[in-house]
Amino acid sequence: MAGFRLGFLHMLQVTGAELESQVFEQILARELNAHVNILGKISDSKLHLKRSYLDPAHKRAALTLQRWMKEACLTTWIDSVGNVRGRVAGANKGPALLIGSHYDTVIDGGIYDGALGVLVGIAAVKAAVLESAVQDDIISGEALSAMVGEDDIDCDSIYSRFGNGKVPLLSRPIEVVAFCDEEGVRFQSTFLGSKALSGTLTEDVLTGTFDKDGISILEAILGDALATSAEDIIRRPGSDEYSGYLEVHLEQGPILELEGKPLGVVSGISGQSRYQLSIWGEQGHAGTVPMKLRKDPMPASATLIHSLETLCRGVAINMSYLKTLDASIIPREDILRLEEDGSLVCTVGSLQTWPGASNVIPQNVNFTLDIRSLSDSSRNNIVRIIESIMEGECAKRELMCRLKKKHEASSVTMDEILTEKLINSVKMAEYDGKKEASTNTCSNIEVVRIASGAGHDALAVSSIMPVSMLFVRSRNGISHSPDEWVDPEDIRASSITTFYFIRDWEKGPW
Repeated sequence: MAGFRLGFLHMLQVTGAELESQVFEQILARELNAHVNILGKISDSKLHLKRSYLDPAHKRAALTLQRWMKEACLTTWIDSVGNVRGRVAGANKGPALLIGSHYDTVIDGGIYDGALGVLVGIAAVKAAVLESAVQDDIISGEALSAMVGEDDIDCDSIYSRFGNGKVPLLSRPIEVVAFCDEEGVRFQSTFLGSKALSGTLTEDVLTGTFDKDGISILEAILGDALATSAEDIIRRPGSDEYSGYLEVHLEQGPILELEGKPLGVVSGISGQSRYQLSIWGEQGHAGTVPMKLRKDPMPASATLIHSLETLCRGVAINMSYLKTLDASIIPREDILRLEEDGSLVCTVGSLQTWPGASNVIPQNVNFTLDIRSLSDSSRNNIVRIIESIMEGECAKRELMCRLKKKHEASSVTMDEILTEKLINSVKMAEYDGKKEASTNTCSNIEVVRIASGAGHDALAVSSIMPVSMLFVRSRNGISHSPDEWVDPEDIRASSITTFYFIRDWEKGPW
C-alpha cells in the first residue's frame, strides 16, 4: 500500500519547483475518504444504510454529489432519471471518457458499494483541473493550498483563464456520472440509471414496472419533475458522444486480499440469468395422506435445488443422468466444459411455500435461481438442464411446474485497449511511489487480473461503448453488509491510478 502514497507527485512540476504534496494528499486521499463517510451517513433509516431510488435520502445524496462536483470544477446537472452528471471540457473536442458507478444502496448495505467509484472519479478530475491551473500559472501552489484548505476554489476564474473553458491537461472531455439505481431495491429494476444513459431503457419498463405501493417508474420520475414524459427519458446517445467507460468498484470478493494487492484490473463480467421456478401440487394433511398418494412440490423442489448445486460444482460429469439427455438439450462437448468452467456459480437465494405450515403438505413452492458465468454457453446450458430435470420430476410426481425468466444479461469482456491503459496506470502509480524506483521498471510490477461475478453498471454501458473496470480490495471480501470496509490507503491507491488514467488515457503506452 505504501507504494501508492505520494511519490507520483514528483510529476506535478510548477516552474521548476515541486507542487506542495499536501494539496493533492488532501484531494486524492483525505477529502476523498471524508466524502465516502459523509455520503455513507445519508440514509432513510437511523438503524442501517438505506438509499433507494427517489426516496428522500436518495435525493439528498444526489444534491450532495452535485455540490461536490461543482466544487471539483465540473459543470453538473441531474438528468431525466436522476443520474447526477458532471463534465469538464478537454483541450480537444471529441467523445468523452465516462467515469462512474451508482449512489443507491441495498438495504443494510455498506458505504463503499457504488459510492466509491463516483467519488474517486470526482477526486481525480478535481486534481487534474487544479494541476492544470498551477502548471499554467493561473494560480500559485501557495494560493491553491489555501483554496483547498478552505474549500473555496474559484472555478469560474480558473476556467476563464484556461481559454475557451478547456482543461489543457485533459486531451478530451471527461464526464463523471453517479448512476441513480443499480441495485433495483425499489422497483426490482436492475441498472435503471445506466440503461437510461445507454438508451436501452424502454417505455414498457417505465410504465409496466411498479414498486410495492403500485407506483410505476415513470410515475415516480414525473412526480419528482425529472422529466415530463417517457420521450424525455428514452434517448440513445449518439455514436460520437462517448469513447469509453471506467468504473472503480470495491471487489466484493476475497481474491485481492489473498493476493496481497490493493487493486486489480477486471478482465470480464459474468453473464447472469435469474429465474423464478414455481411448482404446484395438492395441499393436504401431513398426517393423513399416505406417501405414495401425495402430490408434494417440496421433494421435487429439493431435487432441483440439489441438482443445481451438483451441476455448478462441476460434479455433473459423473452424473449418469446427463448421459441420458438428448444432445439437443446439451451437446456432449458442452458437458465437459461445465466441469472446467471455474467462473460458474449458481444460487437459490429465496424460497417460499404455501401455506407454509409444519403440518400441511404444501400446495405451492416458489424459489429463485441465479446462474452466472463468464461463459454464456455454460450459463445457458445449466438453464436447459434444470428445465429438463424440472419437466421430468413434475411428470413423475404429477405436478405442475413453470420456469419464468426474470432477468438475463450476457457476459461482457473488458475492452483490450482501455484495460491495457488501466494496467499501465496501476503500474505507474505503484512504481512512482517506490523508493527504489530508479532501479525498477514498470514491467517488473505485476497487476492482478480478475473476473467479476457481480453485475455492475459497466454491463449496461457496454452496449454503447468500450468499458474497463478497476477493483479495490475489500476486507474479507465482504459487501452488501454494514461490515463492508475498504482501507483508506487502498482508496488512495485507486484515486492515484484514476488520476493517471484520465491524464493519459488517449496517449500511447508509457
